[in-house]
Amino acid sequence: MIQADIYKILSENQSVVALVSSRIYPVEIPQGGSVPAIVYVINDITPVKSLDGESGLDNGTVEITCWAKDYKTAQLLASAVRSAFIESGIGVITGNMQDTIDEETRNYGVVINVSAWSNT
Repeated sequence: MIQADIYKILSENQSVVALVSSRIYPVEIPQGGSVPAIVYVINDITPVKSLDGESGLDNGTVEITCWAKDYKTAQLLASAVRSAFIESGIGVITGNMQDTIDEETRNYGVVINVSAWSNT
């Protein structure tokens, strides 16, 4: 399952955990949550079909945002996340990355778009 795979990759990577501890959240940072933190959103999951029907694989697009109080830490966290996916062994293609800022909190972010493959 893609959701479980994403969380597992991030929560078991030493470089990621060194920066965020356990602050890895689906959809949004909880009220009162702190940064640095990672938020992941599953944009879609598509079952992969073959000539025989269901293949047992899913392909999903996932948006991961690395949040921090300063730009440098957001970039370091994004680099650690990207490396975690490369090292993970599940089929992930890292897409584009872009900077963002939360105007309300003044937190810096890096948005990473990935295409993930997982067994159902």
